[in-house]
Amino acid sequence: MRWLSSCDNNSVDHTHHGFVTEDFFDTRRSAPAPTTLIYGGISPVVTPADAKEAALANPATQPIEVPGAAHMLFWDEPAAAVQHCGSSCSNKSWDQLLALSAAEPFEK
Repeated sequence: MRWLSSCDNNSVDHTHHGFVTEDFFDTRRSAPAPTTLIYGGISPVVTPADAKEAALANPATQPIEVPGAAHMLFWDEPAAAVQHCGSSCSNKSWDQLLALSAAEPFEK
């Protein structure tokens, strides 16, 4: 995670604050349809049970598990993450994701 040290401290603090104070499932209930939730099969943050609960909270949610990935899908299984993202992205976003997946992997 060589890039983390380059992040602005305020950004890291704000992101962490949101992570511990926002209710993921309340947000899921009001997400626009259709919504895809791509999650890592071994994620300790969004577990398979969490993905199932999110889909029950909003039936328009399609959960997709990336086996072998933890929470950082694009680091753990970049090709699979990009593959599953493709149908939910605009062409421009899709091209950017493909370019990122072909780039040198991040250090873990």
